[in-house]
Amino acid sequence: MTSAKLRSTSHSWRGSVRRDFGKQSQKLQLFFKSLKLDPRKTLVCLEHTGVYNIHLVEVLCKLGFHVWLESALRIKRSIGMVRGKSDKIDAGRIAKYAFLHQEQANLWIPSREIIKSLKSLLSQRARLIKAKLILITPIEELAGLGLKKNLATLKRSFDPHWQR
Repeated sequence: MTSAKLRSTSHSWRGSVRRDFGKQSQKLQLFFKSLKLDPRKTLVCLEHTGVYNIHLVEVLCKLGFHVWLESALRIKRSIGMVRGKSDKIDAGRIAKYAFLHQEQANLWIPSREIIKSLKSLLSQRARLIKAKLILITPIEELAGLGLKKNLATLKRSFDPHWQR
């Protein structure tokens, strides 16, 4: 599943409904309202995909659904060795897992805004540190090749950030 497309399957043991959405809250809300489910009596189980399903989770919570994010590994291990993999097959397996293990559901609770902000800032910091290392490592390797003149020139271009 990518952030560009959301594939949603609603299982009622009569089949499934599948729609592709972007990150459009209004269309998602209309879709879930069209299913005519009572949000207070409905448990929605999703495979945890990190940032890729947070938008969907927030819309579901806003509508009053009970949301359960489950580890893909836990779902896979509960099913055992199986063949075949597609979005439709995965949706069926997640629905079966949710039905069989609904008593162990761990409902998702939205984070406070300050926590979301801190997580976002820490993630951005980690990406920037990684990018800095990617840029600096080849420059430092120049010293090992005896190209100290080139190294000094490149270090000056990074100052004052070089020492941080």
